[in-house]
Amino acid sequence: MKNLVFSLVSIFAFAGLFTSCDKTKELNFDEKLPGSWQSVKVTQAGNTQTGSSYLIHLESSKEFDMDITTNLPIVGKTVTSRSGTWTSDIAKQEIQLTYDDSGEQITWDVTQLTDTQMNIELIQNGVRYNIQFEKK
Repeated sequence: MKNLVFSLVSIFAFAGLFTSCDKTKELNFDEKLPGSWQSVKVTQAGNTQTGSSYLIHLESSKEFDMDITTNLPIVGKTVTSRSGTWTSDIAKQEIQLTYDDSGEQITWDVTQLTDTQMNIELIQNGVRYNIQFEKK
């Protein structure tokens, strides 16, 4: 009888090893950023910009490539490509982009970040932009 009880306890304990809780690691700010992000909504000073889009590839090596597409009535569709390096400030929830060609630095305030969505806010030339991204 002792052997039966011991055997049953051993079997349940061994089975418990394989049915333990899934402890999925929550990604931190820096771990969520790398990947390809496509803008799904761009607003400038509160007005939706239907002809503008952003596609940015943030590499885990801290390099980035970005294509900014604009579609203006007279000029038509233009694509501006930028590349450089990026850093992040976890405490401030910011991404700082430094362009290779000019050394110019742009700061994106990240207002929301999940595994699949990112919202950023930036001010450029005194104009406030809000961009909503989805990870591709």
